[in-house]
Amino acid sequence: MAQRYRTSTMRLAVRPHSSEEMHDSTTADPEKPSVDVCVPTLGNAPYLTEAIESVFAQTLSSWRLVVFENGPASEEVHRILAPYRKDRRVHHRVIGETITMSANWTRAIQDGNAPHVAILHDDDRWDPEFLSRRVRFLESNPQCGFVFGGYKVINEAGDAIRSVQPDFPSGSSHSAVALPILYETCLVCPPTPLVRREAYDAVGAEFKEVFLTDHEMWIRLAAQFDVGYLQVCDSEYRFHPTQTTAKKRLEIGRGHLEVIGATGHLSIPTTVRRRTHANAHLLSAIDSVELGRRRETLSHLQSAIRTQPVLLVTPGSVARVLLVLLALVVGDRGRRVLAALRVRRFLKRTGTNRAGVEHLVTR
Repeated sequence: MAQRYRTSTMRLAVRPHSSEEMHDSTTADPEKPSVDVCVPTLGNAPYLTEAIESVFAQTLSSWRLVVFENGPASEEVHRILAPYRKDRRVHHRVIGETITMSANWTRAIQDGNAPHVAILHDDDRWDPEFLSRRVRFLESNPQCGFVFGGYKVINEAGDAIRSVQPDFPSGSSHSAVALPILYETCLVCPPTPLVRREAYDAVGAEFKEVFLTDHEMWIRLAAQFDVGYLQVCDSEYRFHPTQTTAKKRLEIGRGHLEVIGATGHLSIPTTVRRRTHANAHLLSAIDSVELGRRRETLSHLQSAIRTQPVLLVTPGSVARVLLVLLALVVGDRGRRVLAALRVRRFLKRTGTNRAGVEHLVTR
C-alpha cells in the first residue's frame, strides 16, 4: 500500500504513574462520563497496568473505564484491577467464553452511554492531554464522526523508537476528501482515535468480521462523516513479538483484500479503488512467496497487474513485482532470503529485539 506517513526518530524514557497516585476523582460524575474508555484484553496482559495508569493520568477526569476481558476470567487481570476497584469509574466485564476480537470490540462500543468512545488496547498508552484535546475538538466540530492524531512507536520496554505523523490534512476534512485517503491506506493507528457515539450508532455500532476490522470501521465512518486530524503525537503504540500485528504479519495483504470486499458498496473514486486493489494483491503475492505458496503468488501477481497495469512502470511497484519474480525463480532460497529481509525490516521499524521473534521467520 502507498505510505502516507511522516516519521522522525526519537528516543524517550516514559515513566508509568504509580497506581497509588491517582485513584480518587472528586470532579467527575461516574454516572455521566464524557468518554467511555474501552480496554479489550485476553488472557496474559503484561502491559495492562501501564494502559490503565495512562487513563488515570488524563487531565480530563470525566471518563468511565471498562476492561472487556475476552474468554474466561483470569487471575492476572483480577490482580491488576484490584487496586483500582474503589474508583467508581472503573469496571470489569468478563465475557466468559472466547469470542472473536471484532465481537469483543463490538461489545465494548455498545456498552455505556457517554457521548464519546475510545478503545485503548491493553498494551498501548495515552499522554495526559489525549482525551481533553479530542473532546474539545469534537465539541467544536460536530460534523466530524471521529478525530485521530499522530503517535509514538514504543518497544516492549516502553522506550520510544520514533514518532509518526500521518500525511493527512490538519483540522476537519470533508468526507469526500477523507474517504479516499483512508480507503487507500489505514492511517488511523489503534490508540489515536476518539469517536462520537452517535457516529458509531449511525454506521451500525458493530465491527465486521474481517482481519483489519478497525480499518474497515474508519472507512465506514469516513463515508458518512467528516474526519478530524490533530497534528500531535500524544499516544503510544507498542510493538512486541506477541501482538496480533506481529503474529499475523503475513496476513496483512489478505486483510486489505477483505476490507476492499467489505466496503465495495461505498462510492470510491475508480482510480483510487483500482490502485488500492492492485496494491493489496501485490502485497498478498509477497506474503504468498514467503509462505511458499507458488500458485497463490502467481494468482495475486496476475490480479495486481490486470487490475492496474501501470504497476509495471511505477518505480516502487515495479521493484516489488521484480522482487516477487526473482524469489520465484530462485526458489526456496529466494523465499528464505525474502523472509529474512522482511523480518529485519520489521525489527528495525518496531525496535523489537531479535530474541523472541523466531516465530516471525517462515521456515
